[in-house]
Amino acid sequence: MSKRLLLSAASAIFALTAFATAASALNLHTQRGYRELGGRIALDFENTFPHDKKAVDSQSGGHFYLSPTFGYFFMDNFELNLEFELGLPFGDLYEKSDTTVGFGVGLQYIIALGSPIRPYVGLLLGMDFSVPDDSKVDTTKFFNVTGQLGIMIPLFNEHVALDLGLRLQGKIDLNDHLEDAQRSDRLIVPLGYLGVRSFW
Repeated sequence: MSKRLLLSAASAIFALTAFATAASALNLHTQRGYRELGGRIALDFENTFPHDKKAVDSQSGGHFYLSPTFGYFFMDNFELNLEFELGLPFGDLYEKSDTTVGFGVGLQYIIALGSPIRPYVGLLLGMDFSVPDDSKVDTTKFFNVTGQLGIMIPLFNEHVALDLGLRLQGKIDLNDHLEDAQRSDRLIVPLGYLGVRSFW
């Protein structure tokens, strides 16, 4: 019995050592000077809050987004981000829209927990433009404030990670050429995003 117990203990220690070694090898490169290239897909649902509630009803809709991202770590675990977006619309809110294009600049903080999995929080400021199908209709523009909450899970090595997260976005209507009854600020309800990020 004592030999079996000793053998089991030795096996457990070996397994823990191997796991710790593997985990340390998958420590993502989020130190100062590293860069990032990535991309994500996201699904957002939107609801409008008209300025003139008597003249215009609230509407709903959303976008399926494709977003390439770029980043630079100016300090350990602090990253400056640049993001571009292409949005494909759906719902009655966007029945006369073709696509949405946008960009944002922001900051992310990667939380080091001594684990291969790295949670993060971020804030992104930017603009987006909704392009209608009808060329006679003006493009509309919004100022965006986006909060991000997610985790990165290393894939294969310390240079590539799966990106899972949520975002909450507020849009401020900047369309002064429209009548007040046609304008509305918006709240974006996050349905999550999925992406891949690479570090070098």
